[in-house]
Amino acid sequence: MRRPSISIRRKVVKINQRLSDLILKDKVMPSPEFSKAVAGLGGDPFATGRVGMSVAGAWILASVKDYSFKVGVAAVPYSGSDKNRNVLYVDPLLILKDSKHPKEAYEWIKFQLGKEIQEKSIQLSGGTPPANQQAAEKYFNLYAPAIDAKDMKNVVEGGLKYGVESYNHLITHYSEILNIVKNELDLVDNGQKSVAEISPQLEKKVNDLLKEKNAGKAKQ
Repeated sequence: MRRPSISIRRKVVKINQRLSDLILKDKVMPSPEFSKAVAGLGGDPFATGRVGMSVAGAWILASVKDYSFKVGVAAVPYSGSDKNRNVLYVDPLLILKDSKHPKEAYEWIKFQLGKEIQEKSIQLSGGTPPANQQAAEKYFNLYAPAIDAKDMKNVVEGGLKYGVESYNHLITHYSEILNIVKNELDLVDNGQKSVAEISPQLEKKVNDLLKEKNAGKAKQ
């Protein structure tokens, strides 16, 4: 298994430590504990009005008209590097290779992607971004006047231009890896350890998981 280079490790440590510093050092970002406390069980901390900004997907806007305060949208701040990318949570429509009705499935997908159906989907779902860009204007104006349509357009078009598919679609055993990462980073978020301190153990746990999964696959 090829290990990441030292320079990549250092960059990962630096980036994650910077995020932690926003909570513990600069005190400009709420801690996970604070967010849970103000939101309650399964709630949205941003909806309480006690969190100034929230980085989230389009789903967070579904109840924006019910907020007691005005809401704006903007691209996530970045460092200025031309390599920065936005994460896109895409949900593809698929036809199984062994489908008994591939032609009918294809026609059904084409129907769902039509402009009129996409516009209905936007409305009925409370704000699912359309796959067919002919329906984009419907989406941009969905939250007006709570959110300016021009701001929505800038965010969506910028996201598509600089977006990459979410890694949970691209990495095998992503959910298990994510659990390991989150558990280790909890020690950082609560101030017990630095990112540099937890990194060797985190890397070992992820590598052990991948070795276990690969060994199991080889036996099949």
